[in-house]
This record gives sequence, C-alpha cells and structure tokens, in this order.
Amino acid sequence: MPSDQTPAQTWVEPKHGTYNAYANFVNALWTPHDIKLKFGELTKMVESPDSTKTFIIEEQASITLTWSEAKILQGMLSDIIGRFEKLNGEITTPKIPQSAPIERPARPTG
Repeated sequence: MPSDQTPAQTWVEPKHGTYNAYANFVNALWTPHDIKLKFGELTKMVESPDSTKTFIIEEQASITLTWSEAKILQGMLSDIIGRFEKLNGEITTPKIPQSAPIERPARPTG
C-alpha cells in the first residue's frame, strides 16, 4: 500500500454496547500534549436571593484527544456543518425568553 493511502476502517461495537450521552454544554481543557472536551447537560438553574442565576450542569462524558486528532475533528465538524447549512440554512443560536418570576400562592393562615 502506498504511504499516502489511508487503510480501510472497520468499526466494531463492543460486547456490552456503546455508551451514548446527550450534552447541551461543552467545556474544554488542554495541556501541551492533548485537549479534553467535557460534555454536560443543564439540569437545573438556581436563583439566589440577590437574583444571581447559576446553571447546574451535570457532566455526562469527557473525551481526551491528541492535538492532531482534535485538528481532524475540527475538519470533520466543519465539513458536516457546512453540508447541513447548505441544505437547511445557517445554524444560529436560538433565542429564548427571559424567565419570569414564579408567583407562589399565598399560604393559608389560620
């Protein structure tokens, strides 16, 4: 096989299946050697008495990649997103309304 040819790939599912996770938050950490992507799901929003809001994000999975694999992932995502947008239009961040204060019913007296 010429050195510039990529070998064929066969993906095999492990005996106990493949782990799947959902994420709507992602965070990245890195070192000179690799990059770690942490995937999480927003599970709760806590509002303190001073109206400061805090998102509670449950970590679902983390994946550590070498920098060269991260670069390959960047190209793959760019290609996939470009093809999706060509068919469906530009992906934008959805806007959501501000949360309204929750009105609690008065406690019964007596």
